[in-house]
Amino acid sequence: MTSFIDFHVGLHRHRDEGVYGVDVMVKEPAANSAVHPDTHPVKIEMAELLALTEDYVAYGKLLTRLLIDEAGVGAALKRARDIADSNQGSVRFRLHFDESASELHALRWETLRDPDDRESALLTSDKVLFSRYVASHRPPPRQPRPVSAMKALVVIANPSDLGSLLIPLSAIDVEAETAAANKRLKLFEVTSLISNGTATFKNMMAKLREERFDLLYLVCHGYDLYGEPRLVLEMENGKAEVVDGDVMIRQFHQITAPRMVVLASCYSGGASQTASSTALARLGPRLAFDIGIPAVIAMQGEISVPTASQFLTTYFENVSQHGEVDRAVSAARAAVAGRTDWWVPVLYMRVTNGKIWIDPGPDGRIGPPHFGKWEGLLQHIRNGICTPIIGFGVYESIFGREDMLAYRWAEAYGYPFQNDRRDELPQIAQYISVAQNETYPSDILQGYFRNEIHSRFGLGNGQETQTALDELITTAWREHALANDPYRVLAQLQCKLYLTTNIASTMETALADVGVNAISRTCKWNDDIVEPGELPQQFDPEKPVVFHLFGQLSNPYSIVITEDNYFDYLMAAGTEKKDPMIPQPIRTLMNRSSLLFLGFDITNWNFRVLFRSLLNPGGLIHRKRFTHAAVQVDPKVSDPDLVLGYLDRYIGRQNITIFNGSLETFVERLIAEWKREFKEDLLTRRKP
Repeated sequence: MTSFIDFHVGLHRHRDEGVYGVDVMVKEPAANSAVHPDTHPVKIEMAELLALTEDYVAYGKLLTRLLIDEAGVGAALKRARDIADSNQGSVRFRLHFDESASELHALRWETLRDPDDRESALLTSDKVLFSRYVASHRPPPRQPRPVSAMKALVVIANPSDLGSLLIPLSAIDVEAETAAANKRLKLFEVTSLISNGTATFKNMMAKLREERFDLLYLVCHGYDLYGEPRLVLEMENGKAEVVDGDVMIRQFHQITAPRMVVLASCYSGGASQTASSTALARLGPRLAFDIGIPAVIAMQGEISVPTASQFLTTYFENVSQHGEVDRAVSAARAAVAGRTDWWVPVLYMRVTNGKIWIDPGPDGRIGPPHFGKWEGLLQHIRNGICTPIIGFGVYESIFGREDMLAYRWAEAYGYPFQNDRRDELPQIAQYISVAQNETYPSDILQGYFRNEIHSRFGLGNGQETQTALDELITTAWREHALANDPYRVLAQLQCKLYLTTNIASTMETALADVGVNAISRTCKWNDDIVEPGELPQQFDPEKPVVFHLFGQLSNPYSIVITEDNYFDYLMAAGTEKKDPMIPQPIRTLMNRSSLLFLGFDITNWNFRVLFRSLLNPGGLIHRKRFTHAAVQVDPKVSDPDLVLGYLDRYIGRQNITIFNGSLETFVERLIAEWKREFKEDLLTRRKP
C-alpha cells in the first residue's frame, strides 16, 4: 500500500496590502502529531503575474520563487519528498486559501516548478498529488457509495444561437462529447440530458433533486459578466439560457448534491473560449466551499480538445479504480505533461485523503469491511429481540437532509452567528424561538413539510391542519418511497417495538401496508403531553408499539426541536418519577433486545441527546450481551475516516458497533445478508 505524506500549505491575508501569511503542516503516516515549520509572509504582485500569463513556464517560476523560496516552504517540501521517496510513497500536497485570501484562486498554481529543477514542472508525476483544498463548514453530500453503484448525470448544452450571444461562442460537437462521456463513464449508471432543448437548467436541477447522483458531468459554455460567472445552457426551444452562477449555487443549496462535479467544456481556441473556461473555473471553489462538494474539476484557461480529452479519459480510468481524486488527477496531468496546456485542469478538493468512493470489500460485498456483526444482528432480528431506533435520515429520499432545512432557516430568519454551526437545526430553531415565540419553530417546521410535499409531489395546498398534514406526509411517502425504502424494510422485520425521532406516522403507515395495526405513543418529556390508555405488559409483533421519542404532529408541545427542548428532554430523562417519560414496559423490552440506530448522523444533536438519555440512571443501554448497531449518516466533517476512531471509542463502550456507510448501503446489505443467511427474501417476509 502506498504511503502518503500530508503536506498542507495555507495562505491568509496579512495586514499589509498584497501580503499573505503562510502556514505549513507536515505529517508522516505513523506520526502522532504534525510538524509546523517556520515560514515568512510573502508579497504577491498580481500585476507581475498577469504580465506572464502567456508564458506558463515563466509564470510558474515566479510563483515558485514566491511560495517556495520567499515564503520558506521549500525546506519543508524537500523534507516531505525525501520521506516519501524513502518509503516509496507520495506527497499529498494540499494548497488552502483562507476566506480572506480567496482571490488567490485566480492564480495558476498548477504551473509550480520543481524546486530542484526549475525547468521541470512539480505537479506532473505521481510523486506529488496536488489539489486546491477547500475547507468548508458545509457537510459533504451523503456517504460515498461503492464503485459498482455509482450514478452520473451527463448534461451537454449546445444552444442553437451561440453565435448571437453577448460574447459569441462556438458550437459544441455534441456527438463527440456524448461518445466521450459514455466511454469515460462506462462504470457509471448514466442519465443524460443531451442538447435539443433537454439540457435546461430546470431539467438538470429536477434530475438532481429527484435522484441521487455521485457525479455531475457538465459540458457547456460560460462567460464572465462583471466578474461573475454565467453558464450557457438551453431553453426548451433549443436557444440559449444564460444562468447566473449565484442562481446555480442557491439551487444547489436545496438538493442533495453529487460528490463530484466535472465542468468539462469543449474548446476550439479563440478569445471567446478563454472567457468560457475562466467562468467555469470560478464556480469550482464555490461549489466546494458553499455547497460542500468533495471534488470539483474545472478548467482555468483555454484548453485544446486533445488535451481535455486525454486528461479526462485518464482521470476517469484512474478514479474508477481507487476513488482517490487527487491521485487520479496526478495521473491525468502526467498523461498530458508534454502539452503546453497541461496545467489548465484544476482540482478543488475538500477531503483530506482524496477518497470520494468506496471500494467493494475483498468478498465482493457492498459496505464497510470493518462491520463484523451481521450474524449476531440477523439472529436477534430473526428471534424477535431487535428494537429499531429511527432518525430523520430515513426521510432523506422524500424530504432531503435535515441540515439543508437548517441552512434554509438560517438564511430566512437572519441567523447572525456566522461562525457557528449553521447546519445544526437546534441552534437555529433556538434563535428563532427567542426572536418569535416558543412554539414558532414547531409551526414553521409543519409549514416546511407542507411546502415540500406541495412543491415536490404536487400534493395538498400548503394549508393543511396538523392531522391532515400527518396524512399528507404518509401519503407522499407511500406514493414515492421505493420497495427497499428503510420504512418498508423495517415493517418486514416483525419487531415488537419501534422507536422513532420523527414526528409523522410513517412507521405506522408502513406497518399498516403489510397488514399490521400498531399502537402509537409519544414520549412524555414534558407535562403538556398526555397519553391515552396503558401499554400492554407484553408486546406482540402483530400489534407492535411505535414510540415517538421526540414528539408527534398531533401535539406541537411534544416536538423536540430547539436547544431548550433538548436540555429539558435530558433533564426529564435523568429524573426519577412515578410516571417516567419512557414507560417501564418499553424500558424493559429495550433492555432485553438489540438496538439498531438508523438514519442518524451520530455527531449531531438528536443522536447525542438520545444516546445520553439512554445512559442516564435507570437508562436502557447497559446490557452487553446483545449486538447493537448504529448506521452512520454523513458526519459533518471533511474526512469521515478521521472521526471513526473517536466515534468508536465514544459509543463503542456501550457495545454499539458503527456501520460507517450510508443508510441506503446498510439497507442493501441487510437485504443481501438476510437472503444469504436464511435463504429468504426479506422484502416479502410479511405479506399484506
